[in-house]
Amino acid sequence: MSGADFLARVKVRFPAVVRIMLTGHASLDAAIKAINRGEIYRFFTKPWDDFEVRFAVKSAVEKIDLEVENRRLLDIVKNRPQHETFGKRVPRHYTLEYDEKAG
Repeated sequence: MSGADFLARVKVRFPAVVRIMLTGHASLDAAIKAINRGEIYRFFTKPWDDFEVRFAVKSAVEKIDLEVENRRLLDIVKNRPQHETFGKRVPRHYTLEYDEKAG
């Protein structure tokens, strides 16, 4: 089984997993296949740059954290009664007046 096939299976069984592929076979066809079938977050070839791989893993963790937070906020908004979120009028313009006595 190729890495692209493996990651495509991972995508089906665990869609929330962020997939990163590191390969020694850097053919363009393999890269395209892996990206399209497995929805790869990042694709690295050997030899890799340690900094780039660490940065990709850190970015993947941040991506997951943002997705979790977005789902949490969406749940809050969806579960609010409609009268709390809609129908309240919010002033769009404010008029500021200068008080000469306060100076």
